[in-house]
Amino acid sequence: MNKHPACNILFLTKLFEESTSHVLIDVIDLVHNKLPSITYFFLRQDDAKLISNRYPSLATKVYDPQSTAMIDYVITIGGDGTILNASSLFQGLRTPRILSIQKGTLGFMCKFEVEDLP
Repeated sequence: MNKHPACNILFLTKLFEESTSHVLIDVIDLVHNKLPSITYFFLRQDDAKLISNRYPSLATKVYDPQSTAMIDYVITIGGDGTILNASSLFQGLRTPRILSIQKGTLGFMCKFEVEDLP
């Protein structure tokens, strides 16, 4: 029996920043190894395509506003602007927990650096 419930995670990466793809792959590896029953939502279609091509067995979806209420967690890879972008998606709704990984130019609100990933 799986001791971790299924959940939905939304991933947001910094726009126009190629280096976030490598971090996204590392984070997906880490999350999938710990919690295999996840549906992965991606704000950017490029990210969804990258992950679904690399991991065809994962449940991946491109985020659309109708799925907002389904999101349990958000992982941002970028800077403060990426966090603000994530929080703006949930206006008037319950905002899920946001885990932020610093990969931007400013990081006042980001909790973790890329080097902090296990």
